[in-house]
Amino acid sequence: MIKKLIVIGLMMLGTLSFADGKYEIQEERLEKTLTQEFKHSKGEFDVDIYDSMVNIKLEINQFSYDKNMDVKSMEDSIKAIVKRDYPEIKDLNFTVEVDKAVGEDEVVYTNTTAI
Repeated sequence: MIKKLIVIGLMMLGTLSFADGKYEIQEERLEKTLTQEFKHSKGEFDVDIYDSMVNIKLEINQFSYDKNMDVKSMEDSIKAIVKRDYPEIKDLNFTVEVDKAVGEDEVVYTNTTAI
């Protein structure tokens, strides 16, 4: 009896570990779209969607980061893409983070806005 409960418990735990979230496919699709759209940014996008909000983080290597990068224009373009492809999302949190080789990563831009 105890073995059955343990096996059932492990199966339930395994099922939960595979359920990364109901938005996983949308997150991956948006990451791919952003990567293709902003090839010049030389960074990696990380997208998290929760209910009606999307969090997008652009991580850029410190050696590839250009201080003159027009982040606001990039944010506006991302907002347009999200509005076009994901009309159920109402808010956008956009963060640009410089990934440093030594020391703490540096957040150089962050903004939360309605779409």
